[in-house]
Amino acid sequence: MTSPTEALTVVGNVSASGNIKISGSLGSTNYRSFYVAAAGMTPGVTAGAVAGTDEFPGGGAGTNYQTIDYLGFTGTSTDKKYANFQLTMPGEWDRNVLKAKLHYLTATATANTIAFGINMTPIGNNESMGFSENVFETIVDSGLNSTGNLHTSPATAYISASNGASASLHDVVCFRVIRDPALDQYSGVARLLGVTLQYREQPTTPEAAW
Repeated sequence: MTSPTEALTVVGNVSASGNIKISGSLGSTNYRSFYVAAAGMTPGVTAGAVAGTDEFPGGGAGTNYQTIDYLGFTGTSTDKKYANFQLTMPGEWDRNVLKAKLHYLTATATANTIAFGINMTPIGNNESMGFSENVFETIVDSGLNSTGNLHTSPATAYISASNGASASLHDVVCFRVIRDPALDQYSGVARLLGVTLQYREQPTTPEAAW
């Protein structure tokens, strides 16, 4: 039994039939994820994906159906397209690597592969937004042979901060998404609906009140 001033470390599960009272901070290692819609992304001014809106994807139109925003990435083999978004990560983020899954539709039915990539660069107060970064963590997915079925890619490998940057609390994290048709087999337009990001919480230091 530890005294109130000592640290208690538990590996495994904790169960209790009554209440557990903690007067300090309680930390654990957990993974969290959240979604960023294409509607919240900005096409690149240079070689940007094309923004569009569709009702009843793959089927036509109708008042009872979903209307979605998407970013269209063309499939010409030498024609890379880009989109960008920025956000501040939750304070519980461990400031380390992330993973991503990409959600998209295809303009024509295909079973061919589609390749997306993503990178991130954290920018802090008084740091330049004028950075250049063109190294991506790429994931190759297979088409589902349908224009209306949602495609969700496998998870990327770990995405590290670009340009040797290290993340700090309240940084604006700049993300860039690419489709590189030279890495896939589909010549049509891939319509990105959004990205799910997964991060790991830091185990011991909760975010403090402002």
